[in-house]
Amino acid sequence: MSNTSAIDKLTITNGLFLEASAGTGKTYTVAALVTRELAMDDTLRIGDFLISTFTRNASAELKDRVRRRIIEMAEIVSIGTAVPDDDLSQYLCSQNESKREQIVVNLRRAAVEFDMATIGTIHSVCSRILTLAGLPSGNGNEAASTKMLIQQKVNDYVATQAIQMASDPAASSGVLRPWDPALLAKVVEEKVSAPDAELWVDPSHTNAAQLQQLVRDIHAMVASIHEQTQANPTFDDLLRRAAAVMSDPQYAVAVSAIRQKYRMAFVDEAQDTDPMQWSIFRGIIETISKDSFLVVVGDPKQSIYRFRGADVNAYLEERDVKNLISLDTNFRSDGDMITALNALMDGQSFGNHIDYVHVNSAPKNAGSQLSRFQPVEIVNLGEKPKANVPQKVAALRVAELLKHAQINGKEIELSDVCVLVRANEIGISLERELRSMKIPAVSGGTASVIQSEAAQSLQQLLQALDRPSDMGLVRTAVSSMFFGRSLLDPAVMAHGVVSTNTGDGGDDSAAESMAGIDVEHDFIRALSRIIRKDGIAAVEAQILSNPLCLNSMLRSERAERRLTDLRHLVELIHQETEGQGIEASTALQTIADLESLDATAELVSRRIESDVDAVKILTVHAAKGLEFPIVVVADLWKDKTLGDTKEKTADERSTKKPPVFLSPRANAAGKKFRCIDVAWVEAGIPTPLARLASEAEALDETKRQFYVAVTRAKHHLSILLPSDQEGCVAYSCINTDAIGQEDSLIPVVPIPAKVSPTIPTRVVPVSTRPFDGSTTQTYRRTSFSGISELAAGRAQSVLHAAPGSGLDEQPDFFGGHVHSAAADVAVGATMPLARVPKGTYIGTVIHEIFEHFDTAAPSIVNEMTRLVDKHASSPSLLSSRTDLIDGLVLAAQTPLGPLMGGASLATIPSRDRLPELSFEMGLAHLSKDVRVKKIGDVLLEMLPSNDPLFHYAQLLSSEQFNIPLAGLINGSIDAVLRVKNADGVEKLFITDYKSNRLDEEDDERLIDAYHPTRLVHAMEHHHYPLQAILYGVAVHRFLRWKAPAVSSDDAIGGVAYFFLRGMVNDLAFVDDQGCPYGVFQWTAPTGLWSRLSNVLAGVGHA
Repeated sequence: MSNTSAIDKLTITNGLFLEASAGTGKTYTVAALVTRELAMDDTLRIGDFLISTFTRNASAELKDRVRRRIIEMAEIVSIGTAVPDDDLSQYLCSQNESKREQIVVNLRRAAVEFDMATIGTIHSVCSRILTLAGLPSGNGNEAASTKMLIQQKVNDYVATQAIQMASDPAASSGVLRPWDPALLAKVVEEKVSAPDAELWVDPSHTNAAQLQQLVRDIHAMVASIHEQTQANPTFDDLLRRAAAVMSDPQYAVAVSAIRQKYRMAFVDEAQDTDPMQWSIFRGIIETISKDSFLVVVGDPKQSIYRFRGADVNAYLEERDVKNLISLDTNFRSDGDMITALNALMDGQSFGNHIDYVHVNSAPKNAGSQLSRFQPVEIVNLGEKPKANVPQKVAALRVAELLKHAQINGKEIELSDVCVLVRANEIGISLERELRSMKIPAVSGGTASVIQSEAAQSLQQLLQALDRPSDMGLVRTAVSSMFFGRSLLDPAVMAHGVVSTNTGDGGDDSAAESMAGIDVEHDFIRALSRIIRKDGIAAVEAQILSNPLCLNSMLRSERAERRLTDLRHLVELIHQETEGQGIEASTALQTIADLESLDATAELVSRRIESDVDAVKILTVHAAKGLEFPIVVVADLWKDKTLGDTKEKTADERSTKKPPVFLSPRANAAGKKFRCIDVAWVEAGIPTPLARLASEAEALDETKRQFYVAVTRAKHHLSILLPSDQEGCVAYSCINTDAIGQEDSLIPVVPIPAKVSPTIPTRVVPVSTRPFDGSTTQTYRRTSFSGISELAAGRAQSVLHAAPGSGLDEQPDFFGGHVHSAAADVAVGATMPLARVPKGTYIGTVIHEIFEHFDTAAPSIVNEMTRLVDKHASSPSLLSSRTDLIDGLVLAAQTPLGPLMGGASLATIPSRDRLPELSFEMGLAHLSKDVRVKKIGDVLLEMLPSNDPLFHYAQLLSSEQFNIPLAGLINGSIDAVLRVKNADGVEKLFITDYKSNRLDEEDDERLIDAYHPTRLVHAMEHHHYPLQAILYGVAVHRFLRWKAPAVSSDDAIGGVAYFFLRGMVNDLAFVDDQGCPYGVFQWTAPTGLWSRLSNVLAGVGHA
């Protein structure tokens, strides 16, 4: 074991453990190490990294930090001037000139390829594993959706047992017994959520035989539940299935592919993992590997998620103390505070083999920025304080700090102070206490958003949207926060009654209140249509743009709280329903499914409504990973055993859940494992051994919660503690001789007297703020059709161009209207599609047909007939049904020329056809000044003058295409085909089906319009080469992401556009090169796709 925080001294080895005490820059270190390895190793790509962390919020932050660090270091090294106090920049800038140039290349390449990185939660990693193994994965969901299924299985089981006992009492005696379904369901829930835990029965238990039979029955129920959740897995299901894949020989090929994909894996927040997750990580990066590296980052002192299944013992058993580096510099807190905390917790333990680690303060944080208070102070709550004392004293302490404390000589602000609590009810009570003292306060993580006023109001509104004709539900919705009417209002109860009081001197407001609720009812009916069509987010948008609703919601002092909770709820429903139009009942069911989640669960834990001009109140769990200038820790830190009343002995006390505890003995592999106390099902009372083990683990976790709480502060920490140590867990992890002594660093202070701090108030006039600035759009979503509109002058600027939607077929914007040949002009070939009606509808039909075309069907004629009858149902095509079927058969049977090895659409099996490949492709920031014409510049540079697209490249590089590209571009490729070329080598071809009618009024034969030479002009006329080039770059990036070892130059054989009307399956209509009429083909020069990808990303030059 060694201690360091210097990035240049951290040597990565396989199985390295980085232990990061609070404030030592864990996320900073991970981002720096990833950046350093990418910079220094020319063979390492960002796609070689797997970075996993605990929560979605943490993974989003880590992903952002890594990306920004890569970009930042690329710019710093390119300039050559290191940043003071930045070890990484100093290390990279110290390299020789040649190496620095290569570092810049490596980092800029990583920035361009950043979408190849795997940075996410362990559950997203599991989804990737299952996908590679060809198994259904899904995105995972909270276990709440499984609870109903568990209850059904348990009820069925209990009913079956009762029937057996009643029908044959003698046979079932001593074997079966009537189990309590509520208790049994909780045992099954624990097993489903902890698949690796063992169902444990104390061998000495008097009913051991019955309990062992129950264990077998629980296993059967769990297996049945797993089978039924196959299509909609929970997060626990994802872990279980991925772990099974990694250990199953039949998936050896998939496991090998996973191992080859990742050369370096970082496991962040590793203290909150479990044995099953470790089996996955060890499966990806084998312990014996010399070419790949697993880096484990965590801090066992901060393992506080036991209630979510985190098993700190799993981390401790995997930890290799010989390959461990402890980060030893705290960059968060003032030096004097670090000195005080080191003294407070010196030599203390927070669980077996989890000791306090001394840290140093950063040189820039020497001393203290705080005045009038000591960095750490203990507030004495007196002996045996009542349960409501902490919140009352915390409020007084906050007031005292606001009145007297200073940071760097300035009075502290409200938002500098955070109060940490462990219990939701304390946080809620404290918020009320502060508000009663006229101190603004906001809370987060102290309760579930499902229990909020916004949730109740949203449920009332959704019930009315589900049945808008039910006036009882409508009245209830009108009384919610969205409308603010009272059910006692006669106008609400007498819907539709209009006041007749029009006399002089009448009360206008009374008359208005009697106008009924017609306006609200009309709005509810409108919302009922909107939610079905556009989803819950559209409903929220309508509510927040409705003056009536805004007035009702915002006139309360809790307006920000209401808005925050509403946005949170809508986000949850929007994610669960994938942003689709839904029935209101579906949204109600989603809320119901979330009700059973613990208030501390990430999904439902309430968010802070505002961090401006208010004291923050957070639970310890919500505050983990955060820092605040001043922290007040408000809790009694009681030693909570698992009992329910003081009148019972320890062995008689019931618990809310069956104990899950660490086995007292190791298994055959020498490791301890989690156990679930099955005997708890008898009366909700734990087995003595299970109770003692579980209580000991809970006590250790309480100590770790204390450590997390007291390490959040930057300048000052106030800890509220009772004077008597009995029953207070905090005293078991601090040095009492470090507090309250004359020579100690930490004074003990009395409960503050009530003071009234000066709270600055801002009077904001209620008016519409005028906008007198200018705007510059630097980011947008576009598509080929959006670019086409701009180039054609259909939009005045980027601001007016329609954003892309994934469907990028566009009308004929260029060159004016082209008249087709007259009706009496000869066709010139068997060409059934020649005069089938044209337009966007026929184009959509043909795309649908070829997307679902089954080339393995016994009869191509029957297959096309089936598809035409299914998709071409419009009356406008009924008269063309036979021509449509015959023409599509001929088009499908037409050989596609030597470039595609003579294959036809009918001979390419479905496994070699990827239809409707939709994409969203990242572009550069507007500041990079990337323009469409740069694509033309690159083509002119790389294409020979005789290339069929050279003339178009000249047009593309003109001022007509001086159009900025920034943000995202999307589209949908009709099909990527995998076929063997003339040399027998499998290649990918980017293809598009075109239904355009190309013949013109001067043509003597319709078929001549589809000659390959004429198709070049047709492509140019519709600007399809630009579309094809954008598609090619998208496929290049897709390959780079999915198969980074494959060169797109080798993989992509070319582009093929199929003008189906001219594909007649007749050898008489083939050009000199063997290319059939109706088929445009083109091969890109070597290096074009990667060059254009860099240009679109703002990297390199055009």
